[in-house]
Amino acid sequence: MVIGLVLSIGALCYSVYVANQPVKIPPKELTCTLNSGFPLVLQVTEDKDFQILFKGKEVEEPWIYNITIENTGEQPIQNEDFAKPLTIDFEQSTSVTKATIIDASNGDLWGEFLEKTSIDGTILSIEDILLNPGESITFNVFTEGAAGNINYSQRTVGLSKLILKNVVKERNDKLASLNKWTTIGVIALTVIVILLIICLVRIMIISHKFQLEFDESLQKYYETIKSLTPEEPENDYECQCK
Repeated sequence: MVIGLVLSIGALCYSVYVANQPVKIPPKELTCTLNSGFPLVLQVTEDKDFQILFKGKEVEEPWIYNITIENTGEQPIQNEDFAKPLTIDFEQSTSVTKATIIDASNGDLWGEFLEKTSIDGTILSIEDILLNPGESITFNVFTEGAAGNINYSQRTVGLSKLILKNVVKERNDKLASLNKWTTIGVIALTVIVILLIICLVRIMIISHKFQLEFDESLQKYYETIKSLTPEEPENDYECQCK
């Protein structure tokens, strides 16, 4: 009976402790990834009749950027969470000409993106959008002129900041790192080859010097042996002949 009373008191204390613990709310996360960015015209032509037009207006330096927006958190991001639109500013470009969605994890996102997206100069604005955990949209943005920097801005309930990824920069950094280590490897290999050549030349010089010393010593030895060997008198030879 005493044991049951103790267990009941323990269970009550544990319940009070658990009830007083703060509730952990899963974080909201929104990840914006720049997948690629490149000029549409890779080769400049001298033909003045060659033009790229958009709605009847010439685009002198067309660029295309591929961007993915994904809910990487554990909570849905709802339309009413957007206190301000999500904006993407293609800084240093002349203007944004067009944005087209090319992939979405949910079919409803296609129409919602087209309905809620607007363009003002170099800024692409998404008024609001519903993204459940794991859902994403991928779209192309066409600009006139290259964007020196792409600036993302948002004001969303429960979302302190965006997670930004730049696949283009990561790829270029890896390539630069690879080129750096390749250069270091070539320099190191060149130094090793030079050192080997120097060692080989030194060995040849030492070997030649040793050979000369050996030949000189051998010559002295022969001279010493020759000096110690007595010469037979000519008279004895003459006597024997008689």
